Amino acid sequence: MERMTKRDIEGFPILAKNIDYKMLLDRLAAYEDAEEQGLLVRLDECLALAMLAGARAIEQNPRKYYGTTFVHDVFGDKPKEISYHDAAKMLREKAEAAIKEG
Repeated sequence: MERMTKRDIEGFPILAKNIDYKMLLDRLAAYEDAEEQGLLVRLDECLALAMLAGARAIEQNPRKYYGTTFVHDVFGDKPKEISYHDAAKMLREKAEAAIKEG
């Protein structure tokens, strides 16, 4: 796959004038690198259904998950956390959108 260059973008005056081409090229290059390394996850119908099942499992057990959070990398420098309720909501939204698109 060929990478876009500054010259490619300058051929489109609106893009060259209104968009920071370096940021655009950096993002495109990072996406292409991730795709070549197999790091991208393709959201197919089976994965979307699994996401819906996970969301439903969390939503159907309010006593177990009420007020609890999932923390990724607890002992690391920058732990990230999300409440199970928010995670279930996000899973449901993304899965339903993927099924509608598919």
